[in-house]
Amino acid sequence: MFLFPGRRRIRNCKASDVTDENDGLGPDVLFPGKDGNGGIKDRKRAEMNIRPHHFLCVQNYAGHGYDKNFTEHMDGIVSALSHETDIVIQEGCDDICAGCPNNIDGVCASAEKVDRMDGEVLEALGLGYGNKKKWNEIRQSAIDRIFTTRLFDKICHDCQWYGICFCKKTCIAGRKG
Repeated sequence: MFLFPGRRRIRNCKASDVTDENDGLGPDVLFPGKDGNGGIKDRKRAEMNIRPHHFLCVQNYAGHGYDKNFTEHMDGIVSALSHETDIVIQEGCDDICAGCPNNIDGVCASAEKVDRMDGEVLEALGLGYGNKKKWNEIRQSAIDRIFTTRLFDKICHDCQWYGICFCKKTCIAGRKG
């Protein structure tokens, strides 16, 4: 389960995404916390817009990023995900891209490469843009159909993070569930 304690303010969101009531994380759903009093609850997102190749990145994330702002942004995304988070499959820049230095006015500087990766992930998982699925369903499907097959290498071989990919070492070695 990719739930980490605490909540971090996401940086590098568009200014319009962040208000006093909303720190840019999007719609909330509250899950019980473990404070012993039943009063403190962890904040999790009810829904996220995620482009397909990021289904792999989130599971592979090992705390590294393009820069400090992106890493803090990705930490926030990962900590806000729960198995019950609804994922809307996004074409183009998504919630993760909001903190990426390669996001130039809503367009990825590496669009050709990431569009290819997105298409291969969609094909492998039998999904389409605009589909909505629970994170746990997508996560498990990616483990079963990509990480435990040769598709992972085919899809991610030219990614700059390929060499340090956390799940490359753990998911392919048989992590399930």
